[in-house]
Amino acid sequence: SAMVILAGSVTITNPFEDSDATETASQTTTVETTVVADATSDYGLAVGECIDDGELEHYFAGDEYSTTSCDGPHDNEVYYLHEYLAGPFPGEDAVSEKLEAVCRGEFEGYVGRDYASSSLVIYRLWPGQDLWDSDVRIGECLLYDSALEPLTGSAYQSGW
Repeated sequence: SAMVILAGSVTITNPFEDSDATETASQTTTVETTVVADATSDYGLAVGECIDDGELEHYFAGDEYSTTSCDGPHDNEVYYLHEYLAGPFPGEDAVSEKLEAVCRGEFEGYVGRDYASSSLVIYRLWPGQDLWDSDVRIGECLLYDSALEPLTGSAYQSGW
């Protein structure tokens, strides 16, 4: 379920739409893009995907990477994607601070527990100027265990 960005549009589907949770309505968001990538390379992780630290390193480097099942032990889980508004690159600090606020705001709805009392920590990935100038304006909110122990099972509505 990784998101492949090609010229045109990409659809991100909420993977939890079949869940009984009433607070998460079924939703599909279409992100218009003008990025051309070759079909074998992915940009971005999808909500509900889990990825280990070693694979995250490959992801940062733009190499082939693979996600892992959230059912088994894993290091990180993606819980929200934020699309920045189009416009000139506002600077690394502004992009980072905006994403921090968004990730904190979306945390409790996903995990089912407020961030301050949770055993999980937020990790953020945001576009730098090069990606921004290529019209890639997606920030990603991930979570991991504060004790740096692998998580087993999805954090979605876990109350962790």
